[in-house]
Amino acid sequence: MRAFSSREKVAAFLRRFRNDPSAMAAFRKILKRSGMHGVNGLDHDTVLAQTALRISRREWRLLLGELPKPESAGANRKGSLPPAPPPPPSVATPVKSTPSRKPAPEEPVFPPEDDVLAIAAILKEAASAGVPFCEECAKAEAAAGGDDD
Repeated sequence: MRAFSSREKVAAFLRRFRNDPSAMAAFRKILKRSGMHGVNGLDHDTVLAQTALRISRREWRLLLGELPKPESAGANRKGSLPPAPPPPPSVATPVKSTPSRKPAPEEPVFPPEDDVLAIAAILKEAASAGVPFCEECAKAEAAAGGDDD
């Protein structure tokens, strides 16, 4: 939350958004929601003055999240806002630090005694020959004596 010492300082801060159509539309929307009538007929300076008045009276709080850069009229067509600078250290919310733990090492897919290069070569050879290969099927075939080689 940003605190200002006077309404003039709030107004000076808000004037930077005068030529930003999306910011002005947002101020008008907030004024309407607060019960103000005829907001659409007000000029930009009046909208900014009414917004500054409510902030300076502390009826509204100005929370700085993402701030748009002052832009010329129509330049901010997408309505996107650039990232805001981080809050000053005195205002920042303290974050509880947790001791970092290293993730547990992943278990190997193959046992260390397996020759993964030989397995890969056999699977590639079977695939290039168009023969489906299943280790369990090969063991069963060998046990049954169905080896035709």
